[in-house]
Amino acid sequence: MQTLLRFLRRRGRAAGQGLVEYALILALIAIVVLGSLTLVGRKTNQKFDQVQCALDGGEWHSDNGNGNSGRCR
Repeated sequence: MQTLLRFLRRRGRAAGQGLVEYALILALIAIVVLGSLTLVGRKTNQKFDQVQCALDGGEWHSDNGNGNSGRCR
C-alpha cells in the first residue's frame, strides 16, 4: 500500500511539471504570434494607406531618412 502511495505522489509531481512546461511553451508561442501579427499589421496598414493615396489621386512619398516618408502628396 505504501508503495502505491509513493507512486501516486511521484506521478502527481510529474504531471504538474508537465503542465507548467506546456504553459510556458504556450506563452512563448503566443508572444511570437503577437509579434508577427503586429509586424504584418503595420505593413498591411501601410499598403492600405498607399492604395488609398493612389485612389485619391495623390502620390505616395517614400523618402527614407528625413522623417517625411509614408505620406500622401
